[in-house]
Amino acid sequence: MRLFNIFLLLIMISAFQSCKKKSIADCFKSTGEITEQWRKTDNIAKIIIRDNISVMLIPSDSSGVLISAGQNIIDKIITDINADTLDISNTNSCNWVRDFSIPVTAKIFIDNICELDYRSIGDVNCSDTLRSDSLKINVFEGAGTLNVLVNSPFVISAIHYGTADIKLSGICKLSQVYSASFGLIDNRDLVCQQVYVTNKSSNDIYLNAQKSLSASIRGIGNIYYKGKPDISLDKPGSGKLVELKE
Repeated sequence: MRLFNIFLLLIMISAFQSCKKKSIADCFKSTGEITEQWRKTDNIAKIIIRDNISVMLIPSDSSGVLISAGQNIIDKIITDINADTLDISNTNSCNWVRDFSIPVTAKIFIDNICELDYRSIGDVNCSDTLRSDSLKINVFEGAGTLNVLVNSPFVISAIHYGTADIKLSGICKLSQVYSASFGLIDNRDLVCQQVYVTNKSSNDIYLNAQKSLSASIRGIGNIYYKGKPDISLDKPGSGKLVELKE
C-alpha cells in the first residue's frame, strides 16, 4: 500500500509539473525588445482593464487596440472581445520579476465609450475629450490613476475597492459620485449642474456643482465642492462638507 501511495504521489507531481511547465517558463523570459501589435475590433462600448496595463483612450471614428510591450510577452497581452465589451489583461506569469520601468501599454481607439471597469495597477489617460450619452467609471480594485476628460450629459464615478484615484475634468449635466475605499476622487474640474455624492471613505472627494448638490457623508472623509449650489446634506459620518474658495 505504501508503494502504491508513493507511485500515486509521483504521478500527481508529474501531472502538476506538466501543466505548470509553460507558466514556469514565463518566469525565465526577459521582456524583450519593445514592439507593437494592432488588433482590430468592432465598436467598443465597455472596457475592462486588468493587471499592469496602462491605457490611453483615443476618440476615433474607427475602433481598435494598439498594444505596446516586450516581444517576449506581447502575445499574452489578451484583448478579449465579447459583444461590445473589450476585456484587456496580462496573462504572463511572474510579472513581478520583470522590470516595471518597461511598460505594457494599450492605445484604445473608441467612438462612443459608455462604461469603464478598472481592475489594474496601470494608469488611464485620454488624448482628447471623450464624448458619449453617458459614462460610467467603476474602480473595483487597483492602484493607478484614472485621468479622464469628458463631455457627457450623465457621468458616474465610483471607487468600490482599491487605492486607485479618479480625476475627471470637462462638462456634464448630472453626476453621481461614490467612494467606499481608499482612493481619491478629484472632480473639481468636471463642471456639473447637479451632483449626487456619497462618501463612505477615509479619503476626500472634490466636486464642482453649479446648481444643486446632494451629499451624504458616512465616513471620516470630507467632501469639498466648488460652485454655489443649493445643498442637501445627510451626515451620519464625521467627515465635513467644505466649500472650496475661488
